[in-house]
Amino acid sequence: MLPLFRDSSKYYRDQWFRMGAQILTTFGLSESAVNEALADFDRCFPQITVEVRAVFPEVHVWLRPRESLEKKPENTLPDAVVWSRRQLGVHFLSAEGKPLEAVVGERLCRARASVAVAESCTGGLISHLLTNVSGSSDYFLMAGVTYSNATKQQLLGVSEETLRSCGAVHEKTAAEMAVGIRRIAGSSYGLATTGIAGPTGGSREKPVGTLCVGLAGPQRVESRRFAFSLPDRLSNKMIFAATALDFLRKALLEEVTSPDRGGDLCAGTPGPAVT
Repeated sequence: MLPLFRDSSKYYRDQWFRMGAQILTTFGLSESAVNEALADFDRCFPQITVEVRAVFPEVHVWLRPRESLEKKPENTLPDAVVWSRRQLGVHFLSAEGKPLEAVVGERLCRARASVAVAESCTGGLISHLLTNVSGSSDYFLMAGVTYSNATKQQLLGVSEETLRSCGAVHEKTAAEMAVGIRRIAGSSYGLATTGIAGPTGGSREKPVGTLCVGLAGPQRVESRRFAFSLPDRLSNKMIFAATALDFLRKALLEEVTSPDRGGDLCAGTPGPAVT
């Protein structure tokens, strides 16, 4: 089954909602991996039909009661959602069909936190996704597309030594970008991306599809490198942007569950970078 993109899937989502369906959104697992995670669904919930669809860059699980059974199947739908959520674990986003950026926004609101973004390889796409959500002005402060090394250094304060020794595409560079944008905006979180979207610009050490994400928050600064092998530039930019948002989402989850979380998320000084 061919994957759908966000816009092309809206018609199908609307049709399913009209039929009493529930749509679970996930990120970070392939369509086959989601199917594997839900392998026992039919045995556990024979009254519910399940369809797994790739809606790039997410994977959606569409649940709908079987109308032909005598027992009212809608009574089992909440149980099916709870079971599916447990199987999907940290990759689960929403039981209401909400996309990743909306889930991130909700978590920022719950935490009374804000975010600012420094983008290189994503070219403003993270900011576009965040501001597509109504009410995003409650938590989204600002963004900068710092594409050149000069702007990374002059605007964000990325050190000349980091750029010389590590290059623009590196975990340390991403971390310093995140620290810089957080400082400029005065936000709870600073999120940064730098990478190689292709089709040119890759190398053996840093091939096309390389992404580095930096996140500066109240408790710490962290960064991570990811590798993707998608066929075109736009697909890489889309998966890069979603991966960065998911990086922030997981950090927010950790902040909520951390036993040593201290004070309001809007306070605090970034700690040392973890790469």
